[in-house]
Amino acid sequence: NNVSFQNQFTVLELDELQGRKHLRQVVLLQLIYQIQQEVFLGERNRKKVVIVDEAWDLLKEGEVSVFMEHAYRKFRKYGGSVVIATQSINDLYENAVGRAIAENSASMYLLGQTEETVESVKRSGRLTLSEGGFHTLKTVHTIQGVYSEIFIKSKSGMGVGRLIVGDFQKLLYSTDPVDVNAIDQFVKQGMSIPEAIKAVMRSRQQAA
Repeated sequence: NNVSFQNQFTVLELDELQGRKHLRQVVLLQLIYQIQQEVFLGERNRKKVVIVDEAWDLLKEGEVSVFMEHAYRKFRKYGGSVVIATQSINDLYENAVGRAIAENSASMYLLGQTEETVESVKRSGRLTLSEGGFHTLKTVHTIQGVYSEIFIKSKSGMGVGRLIVGDFQKLLYSTDPVDVNAIDQFVKQGMSIPEAIKAVMRSRQQAA
Protein backbone atom coordinates (compact mmCIF):
# COMPACT_ATOMS: atom_id res chain seq x y z
CA ASN A 1 0.00 0.00 0.00
CA ASN A 2 1.05 3.64 -0.31
CA VAL A 3 -0.12 5.11 3.02
CA SER A 4 2.54 7.19 4.75
CA PHE A 5 2.40 8.98 8.09
CA GLN A 6 5.45 11.20 7.53
CA ASN A 7 3.39 14.36 7.00
CA GLN A 8 2.26 16.49 9.92
CA PHE A 9 -1.38 15.70 9.12
CA THR A 10 -2.71 12.63 7.29
CA VAL A 11 -6.40 12.06 6.45
CA LEU A 12 -7.71 8.54 5.77
CA GLU A 13 -11.11 8.85 4.07
CA LEU A 14 -13.13 5.62 3.94
CA ASP A 15 -16.53 6.95 2.90
CA GLU A 16 -16.43 5.20 -0.47
CA LEU A 17 -16.15 1.81 1.29
CA GLN A 18 -19.33 2.40 3.28
CA GLY A 19 -21.41 -0.02 1.21
CA ARG A 20 -18.65 -2.64 0.92
CA LYS A 21 -18.50 -4.05 4.43
CA HIS A 22 -16.00 -6.88 3.92
CA LEU A 23 -13.56 -4.75 1.93
CA ARG A 24 -13.83 -1.96 4.48
CA GLN A 25 -12.99 -4.43 7.25
CA VAL A 26 -9.83 -5.54 5.43
CA VAL A 27 -8.75 -1.95 4.77
CA LEU A 28 -9.43 -0.92 8.37
CA LEU A 29 -7.38 -3.79 9.77
CA GLN A 30 -4.45 -2.89 7.51
CA LEU A 31 -4.64 0.76 8.55
CA ILE A 32 -4.89 -0.21 12.22
CA TYR A 33 -1.74 -2.30 11.90
CA GLN A 34 0.13 0.60 10.30
CA ILE A 35 -1.07 3.11 12.90
CA GLN A 36 -0.01 0.81 15.74
CA GLN A 37 3.42 0.31 14.17
CA GLU A 38 3.84 4.06 13.84
CA VAL A 39 2.82 4.72 17.46
CA PHE A 40 4.59 1.81 19.16
CA LEU A 41 7.77 1.67 17.06
CA GLY A 42 8.07 5.29 15.92
CA GLU A 43 9.94 8.10 17.64
CA ARG A 44 8.64 8.44 21.20
CA ASN A 45 9.62 12.10 21.38
CA ARG A 46 7.33 12.89 18.45
CA LYS A 47 3.80 13.73 19.61
CA LYS A 48 1.10 11.76 17.81
CA VAL A 49 -2.69 12.01 17.79
CA VAL A 50 -5.21 9.68 16.15
CA ILE A 51 -8.61 11.25 15.43
CA VAL A 52 -11.50 8.93 14.57
CA ASP A 53 -14.57 10.65 13.11
CA GLU A 54 -18.03 9.02 13.07
CA ALA A 55 -16.78 6.62 15.74
CA TRP A 56 -20.32 5.48 16.64
CA ASP A 57 -20.20 3.24 13.56
CA LEU A 58 -16.75 1.80 14.27
CA LEU A 59 -17.49 1.11 17.94
CA LYS A 60 -19.67 -1.76 16.73
CA GLU A 61 -16.89 -3.32 14.61
CA GLY A 62 -15.15 -6.11 16.58
CA GLU A 63 -11.44 -5.70 15.86
CA VAL A 64 -11.73 -1.96 15.24
CA SER A 65 -13.45 -1.29 18.57
CA VAL A 66 -10.81 -3.36 20.38
CA PHE A 67 -8.10 -1.27 18.68
CA MET A 68 -9.74 1.96 19.88
CA GLU A 69 -9.98 0.64 23.44
CA HIS A 70 -6.31 -0.40 23.45
CA ALA A 71 -5.36 2.95 21.95
CA TYR A 72 -7.06 4.82 24.79
CA ARG A 73 -5.32 2.63 27.35
CA LYS A 74 -1.81 2.51 25.84
CA PHE A 75 -1.06 5.32 23.38
CA ARG A 76 -0.24 7.93 26.01
CA LYS A 77 2.75 5.80 27.12
CA TYR A 78 4.19 6.26 23.64
CA GLY A 79 3.66 10.00 23.33
CA GLY A 80 0.30 9.51 21.61
CA SER A 81 -3.31 10.43 22.23
CA VAL A 82 -6.68 9.51 20.74
CA VAL A 83 -9.75 11.58 19.91
CA ILE A 84 -13.06 10.07 18.86
CA ALA A 85 -16.02 12.01 17.51
CA THR A 86 -19.49 10.51 17.76
CA GLN A 87 -23.07 11.66 17.32
CA SER A 88 -24.35 11.30 20.88
CA ILE A 89 -23.06 10.78 24.42
CA ASN A 90 -25.14 7.60 24.53
CA ASP A 91 -23.09 6.04 21.69
CA LEU A 92 -20.21 5.57 24.12
CA TYR A 93 -22.24 3.58 26.60
CA GLU A 94 -23.87 1.03 24.30
CA ASN A 95 -21.09 -1.54 24.82
CA ALA A 96 -18.13 -2.35 27.07
CA VAL A 97 -15.59 -0.84 24.66
CA GLY A 98 -17.35 2.52 24.60
CA ARG A 99 -17.57 2.58 28.38
CA ALA A 100 -13.85 1.79 28.68
CA ILE A 101 -13.08 4.66 26.29
CA ALA A 102 -15.21 7.06 28.36
CA GLU A 103 -13.44 5.98 31.56
CA ASN A 104 -9.99 6.51 30.02
CA SER A 105 -10.76 9.90 28.46
CA ALA A 106 -8.92 12.80 30.07
CA SER A 107 -11.22 15.35 28.41
CA MET A 108 -14.69 15.42 26.90
CA TYR A 109 -16.06 17.99 24.45
CA LEU A 110 -19.81 18.03 23.88
CA LEU A 111 -21.80 19.93 21.28
CA GLY A 112 -25.40 20.88 21.97
CA GLN A 113 -27.46 17.94 23.27
CA THR A 114 -31.21 17.61 23.53
CA GLU A 115 -32.67 18.05 27.00
CA GLU A 116 -33.85 14.42 26.84
CA THR A 117 -30.30 13.19 26.18
CA VAL A 118 -28.87 15.26 29.03
CA GLU A 119 -31.53 13.99 31.43
CA SER A 120 -30.91 10.42 30.27
CA VAL A 121 -27.17 10.48 30.99
CA LYS A 122 -27.85 12.28 34.26
CA ARG A 123 -30.28 9.59 35.47
CA SER A 124 -27.98 6.76 34.40
CA GLY A 125 -24.94 8.31 36.07
CA ARG A 126 -22.96 7.99 32.85
CA LEU A 127 -21.74 11.57 32.98
CA THR A 128 -20.44 12.91 36.28
CA LEU A 129 -21.40 16.56 36.60
CA SER A 130 -22.80 18.83 39.27
CA GLU A 131 -26.34 20.19 38.93
CA GLY A 132 -24.80 23.40 37.66
CA GLY A 133 -22.78 21.42 35.13
CA PHE A 134 -25.86 19.71 33.72
CA HIS A 135 -27.67 23.05 33.57
CA THR A 136 -24.74 24.58 31.67
CA LEU A 137 -24.66 21.63 29.25
CA LYS A 138 -28.32 22.22 28.40
CA THR A 139 -27.54 25.82 27.38
CA VAL A 140 -24.96 24.83 24.72
CA HIS A 141 -26.25 25.77 21.28
CA THR A 142 -25.32 26.91 17.78
CA ILE A 143 -26.68 29.78 15.71
CA GLN A 144 -26.11 28.78 12.10
CA GLY A 145 -23.72 31.13 10.35
CA VAL A 146 -22.99 33.11 13.52
CA TYR A 147 -21.28 30.91 16.12
CA SER A 148 -21.03 27.39 17.54
CA GLU A 149 -20.72 26.46 21.20
CA ILE A 150 -19.12 23.44 22.85
CA PHE A 151 -19.13 22.16 26.43
CA ILE A 152 -15.68 21.28 27.78
CA LYS A 153 -15.07 18.87 30.66
CA SER A 154 -11.44 18.28 31.61
CA LYS A 155 -9.19 17.76 34.62
CA SER A 156 -8.79 21.53 34.80
CA GLY A 157 -12.53 22.18 35.11
CA MET A 158 -15.48 22.73 32.84
CA GLY A 159 -17.06 25.50 30.82
CA VAL A 160 -18.44 26.55 27.45
CA GLY A 161 -16.36 27.65 24.48
CA ARG A 162 -17.75 29.64 21.56
CA LEU A 163 -16.30 29.48 18.03
CA ILE A 164 -16.68 32.58 15.88
CA VAL A 165 -15.00 32.60 12.47
CA GLY A 166 -14.89 34.76 9.35
CA ASP A 167 -16.75 34.09 6.11
CA PHE A 168 -13.82 32.20 4.54
CA GLN A 169 -13.55 29.79 7.48
CA LYS A 170 -17.33 29.31 7.57
CA LEU A 171 -17.21 27.96 4.03
CA LEU A 172 -14.02 26.00 4.66
CA TYR A 173 -15.54 24.17 7.65
CA SER A 174 -19.09 23.93 6.31
CA THR A 175 -20.78 20.55 5.77
CA ASP A 176 -23.92 22.18 4.38
CA PRO A 177 -24.66 20.48 1.02
CA VAL A 178 -25.32 23.87 -0.63
CA ASP A 179 -21.90 25.19 0.42
CA VAL A 180 -20.09 21.97 -0.45
CA ASN A 181 -21.70 21.87 -3.90
CA ALA A 182 -20.93 25.54 -4.57
CA ILE A 183 -17.25 24.98 -3.77
CA ASP A 184 -17.15 21.78 -5.84
CA GLN A 185 -18.43 23.62 -8.92
CA PHE A 186 -15.41 25.93 -8.90
CA VAL A 187 -12.98 23.11 -8.04
CA LYS A 188 -14.19 21.28 -11.16
CA GLN A 189 -13.13 24.33 -13.15
CA GLY A 190 -9.57 23.77 -11.97
CA MET A 191 -9.46 26.01 -8.91
CA SER A 192 -7.80 25.05 -5.63
CA ILE A 193 -10.00 24.83 -2.52
CA PRO A 194 -8.97 28.32 -1.25
CA GLU A 195 -9.57 29.82 -4.72
CA ALA A 196 -12.95 28.10 -4.98
CA ILE A 197 -14.02 29.39 -1.57
CA LYS A 198 -13.09 32.96 -2.53
CA ALA A 199 -15.00 32.54 -5.80
CA VAL A 200 -18.11 31.40 -3.90
CA MET A 201 -17.79 34.40 -1.58
CA ARG A 202 -17.53 36.79 -4.56
CA SER A 203 -20.51 35.23 -6.35
CA ARG A 204 -22.66 35.48 -3.23
CA GLN A 205 -21.64 39.08 -2.59
CA GLN A 206 -22.56 39.99 -6.16
CA ALA A 207 -25.91 38.24 -5.84
CA ALA A 208 -26.72 39.97 -2.55
